[in-house]
This record gives sequence, C-alpha cells and structure tokens, in this order.
Amino acid sequence: MSYSLVIKPLAEKDIAETYKWYNQEQEGLGDTFLDQLERSLEFIKKTPAQYQIRFKDVRMVKVNRFPICIHYTIEENTVFVHAALSTSRDPQLWKKWT
Repeated sequence: MSYSLVIKPLAEKDIAETYKWYNQEQEGLGDTFLDQLERSLEFIKKTPAQYQIRFKDVRMVKVNRFPICIHYTIEENTVFVHAALSTSRDPQLWKKWT
C-alpha cells in the first residue's frame, strides 16, 4: 500500500532553514541533506507504521547522515509531516507551532 504524503507548512519551514544552514556551513551540503531527507520520506511513504511512536500518535525517523528527525502522523492513507527538527532541539517543540 502506498501512502500520500503531506508536508505541513511549518515542516517546510524547518526543511528550508536546515537546507540554508547546511549550505552556509559547506557548499553543497544542503543538497546532500535534501537527498537524504527525500530518501527518508520515501521510506516513510512505503511503510510508515514501521517507525516507532514517540509521543501519542507521533512517529519519528532520523534522516541518514544528519542529526535531523522527521516527526509525522498517519491518518488513514495519508502521512502528515509536522516537523523536521534537529536532535538537539526539544522534540515536542512542533506541538507549539501547530
């Protein structure tokens, strides 16, 4: 079963800010981040229930090679990405933004 994916506006903001930060640190690193993020999102779309529930119904998966976790929920056949936060930030921070 394939799930549709919806990236919420605040998650899009997280992703854009992280991309910009990595590119400032090293040219091209932001592109590598986006590639790894896309791979993680594809895995989530294929089998979203395989990842652990961290709080209530929110699941979390770490982006390969980067200290970023994708926070998402599953509703029927749709995956909602709520945040993409650094592992050094409070993982419940996204709740304040929704």
